[in-house]
Amino acid sequence: MSDLWLDEPLGERPLAPSESPLTVGGPGASVVIPGCAPGEVHARVAIDGGELRVLPEPGIAAAALAGVSIALEERGDRRVIVVRHGGIANLTLPPELEGRPYEAAGEQADRLPIEIIDYQKRDRAVARPRARPPWPQTARWVAIVAVLLVLAFLLTATAVEVRTSPEVRPDHIEFRGTLLDFGFAGHYLLWPGEYELQVEADGFAPARQPVKIGRTSGQRIVVALSRLPGRVAFDTGGIAATLAVDGAAHGRLPGEIELAAGTRELLVKAPHYAEQRIRFEVTGGGERQELAVKLDPLFAKFSVTSVPAGATVLIDDRELGRTPLETDLDAGRYTLAIVHPQFRRFESPITARAGEPLTIGPVELGLPDGRLIVRSDPPGADVSIDGRYRGRTPLTVSVAPGVPTEVLVTKAGYAPVTQSTRVDSRAERALALELRPVLGEIRVSGEPADALLYVDGASQGSANKVLTLPAAPHVIEVRKAGLETFRMTVTPRAGQPQLVEYSLRTAGQAQAAGLAPRRTTALGQELLLVTGGRFAMGSPRREPGRRSNETERVV
Repeated sequence: MSDLWLDEPLGERPLAPSESPLTVGGPGASVVIPGCAPGEVHARVAIDGGELRVLPEPGIAAAALAGVSIALEERGDRRVIVVRHGGIANLTLPPELEGRPYEAAGEQADRLPIEIIDYQKRDRAVARPRARPPWPQTARWVAIVAVLLVLAFLLTATAVEVRTSPEVRPDHIEFRGTLLDFGFAGHYLLWPGEYELQVEADGFAPARQPVKIGRTSGQRIVVALSRLPGRVAFDTGGIAATLAVDGAAHGRLPGEIELAAGTRELLVKAPHYAEQRIRFEVTGGGERQELAVKLDPLFAKFSVTSVPAGATVLIDDRELGRTPLETDLDAGRYTLAIVHPQFRRFESPITARAGEPLTIGPVELGLPDGRLIVRSDPPGADVSIDGRYRGRTPLTVSVAPGVPTEVLVTKAGYAPVTQSTRVDSRAERALALELRPVLGEIRVSGEPADALLYVDGASQGSANKVLTLPAAPHVIEVRKAGLETFRMTVTPRAGQPQLVEYSLRTAGQAQAAGLAPRRTTALGQELLLVTGGRFAMGSPRREPGRRSNETERVV
């Protein structure tokens, strides 16, 4: 749109690409028409495919544009959008005649009477006035020349309107490069040409831009002003923090920081504190604002004391210091350990809640544990100390010093053994226990008699015999080549003999024995298991309804 111009009653000016589409309405629009309030827009004007498009605003009646004409004209090497209406225009009205406007004369305006004045001849004898000094005449000529110059300036100068975005009252407007400009309140007269326009306003950075003034009056120049940044004093209550503005790191707090004017997204972060997100309006223009930021702690005041003092404090195996200890602990669940080289280790779960002080102690540390070594014959027995299972023999465990300790050793098939002992601090004591087996009698009998007997996988000779076994579960197996193996788990009982009977079968017999006597199909039909044998099939001759092919026979 570099060759597109606007011609309206206020004058003619070039249009920038950013001005499309043009708004038509009240003050503030690209084209101002009569009868519109400030900020109102009645239509938008644009060039689409070389054609002029006038689009009324939604909800605006067509009558709102009555008396306004908008057209596109070709004037030499440029296109001009021409807007005409009955509002302000640079028109010069005719002078009034005899106290009446010119239009009041109507059709008789060209036939007004001319008053006749009697001519009187000047008397030559009248005394001529005394000669005046030459300087009033010089002053008169100077005044005439000045008036002529002013008139020449007014006739050759162009009317220009200077506006700012955003609209403010500038403190200073200057067209650099011109010998003479005249104006006030944003309206100026100056000769056509190319200048540098400088605009200064309080709270905004000075703006400079080149302008070209044509001969058509009414040219409007809009100067974009950038508001100066402002200074914001952040108060975090003395907590060291970092500041991010609109997602970018911007410095450390507390302190005073310069921020660009406008709405800003602030993010304040500090170790061990909850981050704060703040939407803040920066006034800008060099103004100073204050902002108090309250940071919520994510930790608790944590203190630990012990008897004796000087013990090491561990949190999840991370050393914090020695007792008595006061520090900050982030909120969460931990395992606290208090360790002293000459005393027993103290360990306990703790929970730290943000903002709530947590005090542990004083914790009295006991003497170091003693060491208890437990052995059994046979080995592999289960060991419980003071009612808590600790493992299988041989076993080495730590026990509380100087107090009676109850040791229970058990093993399947053997009588349990209980013994009480005492271990001094830092001492070691060995405990050896012999387990007495509990036996039971198992008699194995069955066919075939020449089958082999196995107990827990170990061969015991022929199958038919009496076994004496510990009172623990045992696997009894009877095997013979070509026959299915018999397998059974038996637990002997003291004083209660038990009988195990077996009968070895072939694979087919074993399969048949495993069949259910009745079975139901997926269709609901009930099937009966028929074992081997003979039966009569068919119908006897004298049976009513017998057919010739239903002869009776043995199957």
